[in-house]
Amino acid sequence: MDPLYSYGSAQNHILKQLDPIHHPGLRLALGAFRTSPVKSLYAETEECSLALRRQKLSMDYYWKIKYLPNNPCYNSISNAALPELFAKSNTVPPFGTRTLLDILNAELDPKRRDDRCERIPAPWEEHNITFDRSLTSLKKEDTSEMVVRQEYAQPREKYAAYNEAFTYGSKKEKVAATSSYPKDPD
Repeated sequence: MDPLYSYGSAQNHILKQLDPIHHPGLRLALGAFRTSPVKSLYAETEECSLALRRQKLSMDYYWKIKYLPNNPCYNSISNAALPELFAKSNTVPPFGTRTLLDILNAELDPKRRDDRCERIPAPWEEHNITFDRSLTSLKKEDTSEMVVRQEYAQPREKYAAYNEAFTYGSKKEKVAATSSYPKDPD
């Protein structure tokens, strides 16, 4: 489980120790006075409290893994212990139970289907993309510009019906950069 979601498993009095760090950061970002009320800081920065942020992130993660049975955390969600077991306990409930309690307290449907959590195929899975790497055998330092131009003419002719895209790569000591741009098809 991502540490971002699991840090909500600490006791509340421990988590509240993060607020005195968060609030001066908001004041600094706003240039607000030390005496500015915390709720005003949240409103001005359009940020929510750390506790609400933890709840929202936990709920998002809960619904994300609820419909992914291959996720290692799936069992902690689908087999969440009954919230009543932790109602008066000093122990922090496990992630699934804790998040289920937050969902029920927010009067949301724990069985809802969040379509945003559907896995979107990566571009290389969706399209069959091929690259012509015929020019990679030419070493820049060993090949004259004239030979490169002659070799480039062959794939250019082969793919005449396609739009061209040019790339440039540069490397200095510890820094590398690249750029690309398509040729205007019009």
